[in-house]
Amino acid sequence: MKIVVNLLKNTNFPFPVNIVNTLPIRVPQDRLPIIFVSAPADHATAKAVGPANYRRNVYIVLQIFLNFDDPVKGQQDINDLCSIVEDAIQCDRYFQSRIEGIMSFKFDLVFHADTAVPIAEARYEFECQYTEVFYPSGTDLLHIDATTEI
Repeated sequence: MKIVVNLLKNTNFPFPVNIVNTLPIRVPQDRLPIIFVSAPADHATAKAVGPANYRRNVYIVLQIFLNFDDPVKGQQDINDLCSIVEDAIQCDRYFQSRIEGIMSFKFDLVFHADTAVPIAEARYEFECQYTEVFYPSGTDLLHIDATTEI
């Protein structure tokens, strides 16, 4: 997740954007536009019997909030921002080298008009796959004696 936060902080946006790595409990309207980066779910499956060697799928969620006065300009700004974010994730060589691939991603866009200033919210969910190997400490297990005594 830290990789994604740093990647977005180094992205050239057409206007200042705050990047934070927390879940949005309440959208701080005085800090918009803002991108929340989180990894709320992770799933691991053993690749084989033996040493702890897992294929992991982590779900990285980006929630983008942008306020606007003019609906046409707001829609254009959120579309531009989303396009830049998607390109940053999909085309960053360092990020792509740290994972085996983006298995899927989902995008949703919602406009909230029930706030003092209208807010556009875009949500990306990236399912990223990678391999993780754990190396047990201590002496290697070389022999198991399965005899029993009565």
